[in-house]
Amino acid sequence: MEKRFYYIAGKTIEISIGRENDKNSPIFQVSLLDYKQKKVKIISEPKHTEKSLIKMLNDFIREKNPSTIDKLEVKFKMYEDFKKCIDALEPMLLNLCSKTFRNPYPAADTIIKFKQGIVLVYRKNPPSGWAIPGGFINYGESAEEAAIREAKEETGLTIENLKLFGVFSDPKRDPRFHTISIAFTCKGKGELKAGDDASKVKIFTEQELPKEIAFDHRKILRQFFKTSKKDMKL
Repeated sequence: MEKRFYYIAGKTIEISIGRENDKNSPIFQVSLLDYKQKKVKIISEPKHTEKSLIKMLNDFIREKNPSTIDKLEVKFKMYEDFKKCIDALEPMLLNLCSKTFRNPYPAADTIIKFKQGIVLVYRKNPPSGWAIPGGFINYGESAEEAAIREAKEETGLTIENLKLFGVFSDPKRDPRFHTISIAFTCKGKGELKAGDDASKVKIFTEQELPKEIAFDHRKILRQFFKTSKKDMKL
C-alpha cells in the first residue's frame, strides 16, 4: 500500500490507497483520529472534490476540531485519484511542514527479549529491512506508552519490565528525515505475530542477526548485546 505522511504542528496527515474498489463508494474517505488512534469521525461523501479536501485539511491544521484529534487519514480507492491528489496538494503540505517547525520527530523503539533471543520485525514500508519494533510517538502519548503500543501492534506481544536503554539522535540515522529514537528494553509475553507496519516478525540471537537492518538499529543492537555481556559479568 502506498502512503504519504505529513507532520504539521504536532499533527499527522496520512494519504494512502486502501479502500475497496466498489462502484458505489466515494472517491476518497476521510477519517479523524484522536491521540489514542481511535477513529472519532468518518467523513464519506459521494461528491468529494479537491476543494472539499483542501477545506478539511485546513480545518484540521487550524484545529477546528476537538483538541484531542491529532491525525487525519485520507484513503483513496483508485491510484489515479491518489496520484492526482499528491500532485496537487503535496507542494502546499510540504511548504506547511517546513514553515511550521523543523524539529526532529520523536520515536520509541523497544528491544524485546523473548525465547532466548530478541524480536525484530521486517518493515512493510520503506526504508525496508529488519528493525527493532517501534514507531513515532503520538501527540498526548508518553514515550513509554508508545513503546508498549508499538510492540503490541507489530509483534502481538505484551511487554513487561520496560526500561530505558538509550537515546539515539544522529541526524542521519533515518534516510527520510531527522528522527530521535528513545530506545527501551523489555521482556515479551504471548504469541508472536506480525501486524501493523510489520510484514514479518522473527527471533534473532546476536550471532544470527540479518544482513539487512534498517536505520541505525544495528548500532543500537551492538550496544545492547555489549551491555548485556557486561551485566552478566557483574
